[in-house]
Amino acid sequence: MIDLPFLRNMYLQNGYKSGLELERAFGEFIRNKIENPARIYHFSDANLLYIEPSIKPRTAESLFEEIQSWVDEFEPNRHINRIVRVGMANYPFLPRAYTAINDKELLDILLIATHMARDVSMKESKSHWVYLKAIDNAPAASLATEDIRQACRTAIKQGLIKVHSSSQNEDGFKKILTSE
Repeated sequence: MIDLPFLRNMYLQNGYKSGLELERAFGEFIRNKIENPARIYHFSDANLLYIEPSIKPRTAESLFEEIQSWVDEFEPNRHINRIVRVGMANYPFLPRAYTAINDKELLDILLIATHMARDVSMKESKSHWVYLKAIDNAPAASLATEDIRQACRTAIKQGLIKVHSSSQNEDGFKKILTSE
């Protein structure tokens, strides 16, 4: 999940017509950056959902750097907020349980990760990424609940889900989770 603050504010800052032109230009630009079979969707407001199959091995950091480079390359002379916040997770989220978490629950996990990246980004005024990864032997039952968001928070606190980030402050992330 990619959070781009400039998408949230482009209409307010530029007006409707200019905001619409900027949104269209960014959409065309980003579409040319996505290589098949990867896909990107406008999820909501300033959020894009990027889905990339694990064909080529890469780190969360290298994926983030690629996304950041896309935003940096887009109309470099235009004065826009180039901060990028990315929340990442693999599918299947639980390594041994392909059906334990459905697509809507995975979206909630991505939203949690993106919220964590946004929180740190706002405190430090720079781009950040957060990658949530369940440990290899995480029991599917630990996330089998009606409230996947709470189950995810609990699993992070219990160490069943590890928080990898550009911030390296796992205790700070646990504080974010407890303050919600």
